[in-house]
Amino acid sequence: MRKALAPLVASLLFALPAVATRIAVAPFSGPKGSAVRTQLVRALCDAAECVPQAKVTAGGKPNWKKARKEKVAFFVTGKVVKKGKKESIELAVLTGAGKPKLKKSFVLQKGALAEAGLTAASDSLFTAMKLQRKAEPPPPEPEPQPEPVPEPVVPPSVASEPPKEEPPPLSESTGRAERVAMAEPIRSEEPLAAEPPPEVKARVPARKGKQPLVVPELTVDLFSRGLVFSEAQTKNLRSYQALLVSAPGLKVEVFPLSRMGGFLAGAGAEAGYGFAVGLKSRACAEKSEDGSCLRFGPDHPTSASRLDLAAKMRLSLFSDLPLTLVPHLGYRRDTFSVGAAPDGSVLDGLPAVTYSALSLGATGEMAFPDLKLLAFAGFSYLPVLSSGEIISPAYFSGGSASGLEATLGAGYMVTPEIEVRAVGQLTQFGLRFNTQPTDAYIAAGATDRHLGARLAVRWYVF
Repeated sequence: MRKALAPLVASLLFALPAVATRIAVAPFSGPKGSAVRTQLVRALCDAAECVPQAKVTAGGKPNWKKARKEKVAFFVTGKVVKKGKKESIELAVLTGAGKPKLKKSFVLQKGALAEAGLTAASDSLFTAMKLQRKAEPPPPEPEPQPEPVPEPVVPPSVASEPPKEEPPPLSESTGRAERVAMAEPIRSEEPLAAEPPPEVKARVPARKGKQPLVVPELTVDLFSRGLVFSEAQTKNLRSYQALLVSAPGLKVEVFPLSRMGGFLAGAGAEAGYGFAVGLKSRACAEKSEDGSCLRFGPDHPTSASRLDLAAKMRLSLFSDLPLTLVPHLGYRRDTFSVGAAPDGSVLDGLPAVTYSALSLGATGEMAFPDLKLLAFAGFSYLPVLSSGEIISPAYFSGGSASGLEATLGAGYMVTPEIEVRAVGQLTQFGLRFNTQPTDAYIAAGATDRHLGARLAVRWYVF
């Protein structure tokens, strides 16, 4: 009776529910960090309840406010470090913002943990988090076999011929064993690939899973520019039209707190400068009766430049959606002027402009990690502080100006650190003039429009 109850007691013990420790495994940084993380998740999630990292992280870093809400007891973090040809994984077990409960390194072989290294790493994590590996249930005791019945002994004198051999009858236990053997499926020699845990498959990295430290960017702007006066009452005002302006530039974004993690990791600043190259202007020296130009005057060297300075903040709107909002507050200085020709002649009636303006706006970014794409759109309002020569006693004694800017573009990640971008952009300044009858130039206002595209190459430094 005692032997018969043993399997029943064992099955009841294994059926009792256990309160599993809730843990979370943050994204591992460094080259091949994702592959090492997958190895450890398979071992840890068998002994603890793994909470999806997207629910308890922000920018790839532990978010303790979310962790407390999800009742997460431990965070496991990792970083792949390469020194020469040697690679290792630095593992840490965190229970809060203080000192790690465990911090230990393990050597990698070909970008992954070998069997011995995986066992040592998982044992250290199990010990730090007081986890226990799943115990396998004891095998059932063999059923008692019936004792064989001895065959009757036949005297030699009675046996005239050897008895025919009869197949022994199947006992109940032998029949059961045979049926089990017949029902067992044929197993392939090749082991099936282990399916990664759902928590690993659901993870969607967002731009490498963390905020870069520095992002230098080489740019080339290709655009048209036109300055047109409205309700001009004096014929000595010149409008301006440039069909194609090429302006190379350099832009740098800096996020000094990115390595601290948390909300302030997205705080940064940017600076950019671009200038037109090979730009020259000329006026029509002789027109036909229908207004077409018969002869142009000499070429005038023309300069155009743009300076941008801004403070910005990258905000992740949703933990499970790679959507980022980037508001900014900045300053812009946009200049345009036409100089004297080699013969000393100047283009009168064409004022130089120097817009000094604030820049208030935001950009929305949506990442598509599987396609290595980033789509974004932005809008800015440019209240002009000063406009240079165009609003001055030399042209229009009084007036005001403001601008708007809209951008729409996409980026493609060539490598995890290099991105190429194409951006369409429209910038327009509107000017209103307060003129006096005695002024040399009289007009109601003007529109200065820039329409074109920007091509850029970005390098993410982490």
